[in-house]
Amino acid sequence: MYLVEFEKTGQVHHINPNRDPTEERIYSTWSERYINVEVWAKDEESAIKIAAEKRAKYLAEKEGIS
Repeated sequence: MYLVEFEKTGQVHHINPNRDPTEERIYSTWSERYINVEVWAKDEESAIKIAAEKRAKYLAEKEGIS
């Protein structure tokens, strides 16, 4: 499990490969400064790619685009 933290611009702010949750999830931090995405992946590169896709979908749904 990886936690990928994105800035509002979409840049990766932080990635943590030591997360324990048993399910994937996506959420905003307080004041929506960051969007956090927890995903299962084989490595950091894959985690960032998967998380970026989930972030884009999350933002589209939030804006009512999808």
